[in-house]
Amino acid sequence: MTDERRDRGWALLQSIHNVVADKTVESLSGVAPDLGEMIVSFAYGDVMTRPGLDVRTRQICTVAMLAAMGGHTAPELKAHIRGALQVGWTKEEISEVLIQTAVYAGFPAAINASAVAKKAYADWDEEHVTDSDADALGISFMDCGFTQVRVAPHPGDLRWAKGLVPIPGGGDIVCSWQSNAKHFVLDVSIPTGVLLQAVLPCGLSDELIVDGESVTIDQIVKRTATEAELCVMPGSGYRFEVLRKE
Repeated sequence: MTDERRDRGWALLQSIHNVVADKTVESLSGVAPDLGEMIVSFAYGDVMTRPGLDVRTRQICTVAMLAAMGGHTAPELKAHIRGALQVGWTKEEISEVLIQTAVYAGFPAAINASAVAKKAYADWDEEHVTDSDADALGISFMDCGFTQVRVAPHPGDLRWAKGLVPIPGGGDIVCSWQSNAKHFVLDVSIPTGVLLQAVLPCGLSDELIVDGESVTIDQIVKRTATEAELCVMPGSGYRFEVLRKE
């Protein structure tokens, strides 16, 4: 296996399944670590990244196939329903797929899958902010002309949030973040002509990264025991990361 395959697969696995990706691979480490590597490098690094279908389509196909296989796939089905929500499928669309399952795989399979979906939807609603509410995403405008935006998420008990906030006069702020005990990732895209100030939730010893590069001291306006305020940046797409130290 090449590092390129693994890196490609791991990035995709995390983008779809978030913290579940870490738990899945870790759960296999003491039993069948090579199986975990196959999931990352083959299933996601080779198959899921093929150009013939986009990731969103492949994810709903996975949901349909797991639903058709019946009740013994319930844990995997739940994870992949959550993954389908993560890549943009709605609950209504996923439920339509499960109804279709009844025609070709039988009503018991569809009923079992619907019970799994109910649990997945409930977990999603509890842990995930799905609307475009600016407060939930930590987004606020810093001037009356809407030319400078501040993004300061405070995860609290949430694991992730995503949404789109319209800018009065045109354009959108697209924002998502995800958090676990070791890692915080914030993706922000804002239009050209709008300035961005990011405030990252972090401790004093945590490592800060922007687009793969470590943040230097001159890029930080202010840092406290709970957050770091970065210098203003021009409009574009950015990935901010916090690597939390033990």
